[in-house]
Amino acid sequence: GQTLIFTFGLIALMLMAAYGVAAGNLTVGEFVMVNAFMIQLSAPLNLLGSVYREIRQALVDMETMFGLIAVPPEIVDQPGAEALKVSGGAIRFDDVSFSYDPDRGILRNVSFEVPAGKSVALVGPSGAGKSTISRILYRFYDVQEGSVTIDGQEISRVTQDSLRASIGIVPQDTVLFNDTIRYNIRYGRPDATDAEVEEAARLAQISDFIADLPRGYDTMVGERGLKLSGGEKQ
Repeated sequence: GQTLIFTFGLIALMLMAAYGVAAGNLTVGEFVMVNAFMIQLSAPLNLLGSVYREIRQALVDMETMFGLIAVPPEIVDQPGAEALKVSGGAIRFDDVSFSYDPDRGILRNVSFEVPAGKSVALVGPSGAGKSTISRILYRFYDVQEGSVTIDGQEISRVTQDSLRASIGIVPQDTVLFNDTIRYNIRYGRPDATDAEVEEAARLAQISDFIADLPRGYDTMVGERGLKLSGGEKQ
């Protein structure tokens, strides 16, 4: 709409200037000058129009953002909830049932235990509830029946911050920031010391790989970690 108005205005003014030249009221030089003035004027006016549209869109986005912030969380800490105390890290699902939709159950009376220091693989077809189990463990959702405990502490009775600070996750599609390896390792805990960062790398069995890099922990990983392979990013 804005471009159309400018175009019609420019055409109208050029026609008036051309009529003035034909009538002898304007010279050809003045006609060219009018054209140059209009071109110089249209650029800043177009910019102002673009800025106005950006401001209007930003106001709409801000309204949406504050609306989301104002939505009360469904999962909240219980009154008097204590911090999770991890000694070994044993996880237990006891007769857990959960569904996103009451008409379609996802987990039905699921029970299993992951002993401290052991690894367990969840295998099954799509929709079987593998991702749901990890979301429940993070307490993104509360179970409808049963209980989930870590070292004997029910996760619904501890603070969410302490629970999530005690769990690490390696997604299939790892997103890294365009910064150093040290920065990306420290991202999960910004106050970690260099020694703690290096210890985390050793536990993840990537310390030897980092040591072989020319700049070590100060190596830039590139946008989304494009300078690293998929396994190295994980």
